Amino acid sequence: MAFIGEATLSKLSDLLLGKSIDAVLNFVADHKQLYDQLKEWKSILPDIKAVLNHAEEKQIKDEGVKSWLEDLQYLAYDADDILDDFAYEQLRLNLHKTQAQVSTSKKPTRLQPTSVVDGTVEYVGRDNEKQEMLDLLKTINSDGVCVLTIVGMGGMGKTTLAQLVYKDACLKEYFDHRAWICVSEDFDAV
Repeated sequence: MAFIGEATLSKLSDLLLGKSIDAVLNFVADHKQLYDQLKEWKSILPDIKAVLNHAEEKQIKDEGVKSWLEDLQYLAYDADDILDDFAYEQLRLNLHKTQAQVSTSKKPTRLQPTSVVDGTVEYVGRDNEKQEMLDLLKTINSDGVCVLTIVGMGGMGKTTLAQLVYKDACLKEYFDHRAWICVSEDFDAV
């Protein structure tokens, strides 16, 4: 088991410590190579932990081996920290890339329609309100913009009523231009 631990430590120390500063900078600059190296470190860490767990179970008395195992433990912690740092940095870069794509995207955001999928709505019990709104809209004689508001508590069917009135065929002949706008609670006109 000591041989496996030495081989693992040797390989990990070569990976972590055996590079010159220039080599490390070149290594980090090459993303593909960095990814492969990080994958290799990640695969080595379980081996190190297995060696350390085995040594802990055996309660090794040799001071040299204990010192070596302690160094191995710190090296494993450092490698784990480095892997965590790279994972965090990768997430951060992905987030910034996504934010940049969203902020520079010229594609308009498509909001979900507030109607039923097939477009047919079974509306029960509000025929009087619908007819009152239709009559009111038909009798308005205005050269300017006409705005009709529907006010009420949430869940009362305000949006559904407005959609029914908006989609009513007899109303279309009274207006040259129509627009459907749904404003949420957190709307900010500024």
